[in-house]
Amino acid sequence: MKFKPPTRTEAIAYAKSIGYRSFDYNVWYAFYETRGWHVGRTGVMRSWKGSIQTWFHRTDEYERLKHAPKPKPVPVAKKAFVPVSAERKAEIQKKYYPQYRPKTIEPLETEAELEKRCDENRNRMRKELFKEK
Repeated sequence: MKFKPPTRTEAIAYAKSIGYRSFDYNVWYAFYETRGWHVGRTGVMRSWKGSIQTWFHRTDEYERLKHAPKPKPVPVAKKAFVPVSAERKAEIQKKYYPQYRPKTIEPLETEAELEKRCDENRNRMRKELFKEK
């Protein structure tokens, strides 16, 4: 397939699409036309778009665009912290977190039962300590 040079409007439109605003079609076209649309020592140009990109990368305009400060992102408003009441917090904890659920507590011994058990332990220990050998 034989290389076909672009039209003026095609080349200018492509240059603008890549951000090359100061593209001079006449200079670019004359440069490659005098060389028979050959690139380097190897052969015929394959992509005129690539040659326009190369010209753009060698300009000061490209350097300015490349190093231009990037726009700062617009800050997004954060949601305001809404405090939760103690009752609501307790309700949520009981519902979703089992460690916060109230535990059923076995009733303690009555005082009389406790005294009886202590006396039994005391008597058992006395028998073991003073047991005749």
